[in-house]
Amino acid sequence: MRLEHLGMENSQLDEVITQVRDKYADIVWPNVYFDSLWRGVGDRTPVENKQAIVMEENGVESVAAICSDDYMLIPHEWAVHRFENALAEMPQFGTPTIDINLYSDGAKMRLNATFPEVEKTIGNDKINPRAGIKNSYDLSMEWESFFGAMVLRCTNGLMMFKKLSNGGGKHRMSLDLAANIASLQEGMNKLDSQYGIWNKWFEIQMNQTQAMQMLETSPLSEKQVENVLLLPELGVHDSIEGHFSKQKPISAWFLNSIVTQYFEHEMDNTPSRMNLEEHWTTHMHKHFG
Repeated sequence: MRLEHLGMENSQLDEVITQVRDKYADIVWPNVYFDSLWRGVGDRTPVENKQAIVMEENGVESVAAICSDDYMLIPHEWAVHRFENALAEMPQFGTPTIDINLYSDGAKMRLNATFPEVEKTIGNDKINPRAGIKNSYDLSMEWESFFGAMVLRCTNGLMMFKKLSNGGGKHRMSLDLAANIASLQEGMNKLDSQYGIWNKWFEIQMNQTQAMQMLETSPLSEKQVENVLLLPELGVHDSIEGHFSKQKPISAWFLNSIVTQYFEHEMDNTPSRMNLEEHWTTHMHKHFG
């Protein structure tokens, strides 16, 4: 397995994998490696320029994907290790709370780090910054870092997602992993610009027609829009539909809060939800900056 792009010897990588698995012992981490592809029956010949990404757990192997022979395999454990090293170089943000989720039998991984010691205010809401990474073995997600924030209204929090400065790319030999890890620090240092955008959203007022246009042209399905309209806001117990019935305008910040509350508390934590979060954020920033 060619892992020279990770910048460490196999023995060092084995040590990193062991350390991460010991630290996050409640997670089932699959083993992953490359294997050759063969064609034909009897006298088989190797398939050129292609290889299989194989995952193994408890002696059971499965093929996660077929990839080119220049694909850069990034073990989830190595990604976690590098992410935590990057955070260690940013002590000004304090000690984060780290949450790791694996999906599709371990083929997909997402890590979220929330920083409770850093607090900002948007309107009446207290928020903490959040950063994280995504990785996959099945080619479904590119290596990527992302940035956002959590609104402090309940134990689980409410995600307000925004790609401020993301480092990512396909797992090819041209992918500069060191530069993409460094972009995490750059993104965290740009969070103040996002707070300015959210403060602007707090000032923007929309009537029913304008708010419905935002929802109906968004990536949300018709049924999801119906659910969002009736969802009571955490800690306030008022809904978008409640504002409409009183002919009261809503702010862009309130609209975003309700929709992201729907993602965080009404939807399962899956890759499809991740994609919807990102598409919604793009939609909001396209219209409101």
